[in-house]
Amino acid sequence: MIREKLNVNRQTDRQTDRQTDRRNYNVDFIRVMACIAVVGLHTFPKDLSTVTASLYYLCGFAVPVFFMSSGYFLLNRGEVSYKYAVQKCIGIIRVVFLWNSIIFILKFAKQLILDEEVTINLMTLAKEFVKSFVQWGTLWQFWYLGALLIIYALLPVLSRRNCRQKRVVLLICGIVSVVVEAASFLYGMPLQKNVIQTFRVWTWLFYFLLGSEMPKAKDWFCAHVNMISHFIICLAVTVLIVAYQNYVGSKIILEATGVLHAEYFYDSLFEMIWIVLIVTLLLRINFSSRFTDCIFRLAPLTMGIYITHPMVLKVTLAIIGNTSIFRSIVYWIATLFGAIIITWGIRKIPLGKYLVKI
Repeated sequence: MIREKLNVNRQTDRQTDRQTDRRNYNVDFIRVMACIAVVGLHTFPKDLSTVTASLYYLCGFAVPVFFMSSGYFLLNRGEVSYKYAVQKCIGIIRVVFLWNSIIFILKFAKQLILDEEVTINLMTLAKEFVKSFVQWGTLWQFWYLGALLIIYALLPVLSRRNCRQKRVVLLICGIVSVVVEAASFLYGMPLQKNVIQTFRVWTWLFYFLLGSEMPKAKDWFCAHVNMISHFIICLAVTVLIVAYQNYVGSKIILEATGVLHAEYFYDSLFEMIWIVLIVTLLLRINFSSRFTDCIFRLAPLTMGIYITHPMVLKVTLAIIGNTSIFRSIVYWIATLFGAIIITWGIRKIPLGKYLVKI
């Protein structure tokens, strides 16, 4: 009996690996776009001007779409074994530990070379490792991997639910999200601020489950809305969303740090509709073979770009700055290309893939 179960798990994992190898270039393209946008979120200064704030909010689809693209694949491939989920969790922990170890070694070497007082030890490394998952410390961007860790822990259970059960969970998470956003309107402050991004499970679970519904949503749009109309609707909603978030983020829902951060709009019903329009539109595009070649080369770099871009932007900010609209755009582009080059270089190093792949 035990042997039969092990064989079933092995077969499920092999099926999962085969399905992973089947490229969906539209979803890969969506991840690339989300990656470009997430760099924009961290480079466009939201408090500089209305234009830069608009560019900042325009990039606000990035993080929800990352979760949706994962849900698109992982929840549409049948049951996922606990072994597969554990392997992914180990991969996340490995990436976070390795990057924290590199930072630790560099700081330790700096203190030794400059003959400074040594202020770090192995306990420092352990603390930084934990802090990374909760958006603190040097590698604050790893909060996303912390949230993904929770999603992967839930994945085997979620994958075993039928469509109706998944949609019930989706609806519950969506209702919680909308209620939180409505309450933020009433209080005039973002209530999500009381919960670290890693643990806003209702939001990430909603977008993860929503991703699994995108094939059906795309089919509905294909049957009822032609491509041109879909594009026009998406463009119009994008303009309205940016204007809406500019107004709400500066006049209604306020925080002490200036214009409202984009993360506090992820629970908005308007944001959800906007993101569905964007994703379904991008899923409908027929790419040329030349363009799919570009996507094929860029898609594997997205995780590495996400990991490295906060380190790159410290350099590009010092060199270029973001004190004007022009400088902000150049700063964004330079940071993006810098992260692409570094990620490409890391992947060429033996065992480098363990730094940029979970």
